[in-house]
Amino acid sequence: LFLQRVPGLDELRFHDGVPFADAETRAWIGAHVLPHLQAPEVEKKPSATEQGATPPWEEALQQVLPGLRKDGLKPAVQQLKQGMSRARGGRERFFWQLTLARLCFAAKKYDLAKTQLESLDQTLQASGLGEWEPDLALDVLRLLHNCCELLPQNHAVRDSKDEIYRRLCHLDLEVVLE
Repeated sequence: LFLQRVPGLDELRFHDGVPFADAETRAWIGAHVLPHLQAPEVEKKPSATEQGATPPWEEALQQVLPGLRKDGLKPAVQQLKQGMSRARGGRERFFWQLTLARLCFAAKKYDLAKTQLESLDQTLQASGLGEWEPDLALDVLRLLHNCCELLPQNHAVRDSKDEIYRRLCHLDLEVVLE
């Protein structure tokens, strides 16, 4: 986590020119630490509808992502909310909300994404949908865990991350081993 907060720390040198981390340490950091610190890209899931087409929430996300850096988060959220207003039923609304959380994650607004994902997780638990749609529950929990890893660490975030990790282990051990 310290390397995440201070990128390039392993490349710094003391005043006399001696590196903070020797070549062996930098190799170890590159092999064992950095892969876990890099923010995973927003997954481009080709989850198809019955007709085999890309769902509208996926298309909308792919349209707004390129302009995210230039235009900012607000116009992208507005565009996704327009799509959400046309959602037919709770299932589509759920996927639009998940897409909003993925957008916030892509914009590095991890606190906003975490709030969205916690709400979606509560919906899954309260309705029992996590039992019927385990892949959906895994997607929500995986992204929620990633948010917790990337947020500044405090007691509440660590507790939340630990609880999510336990649930991920229970749902699918392979996911945690990735």
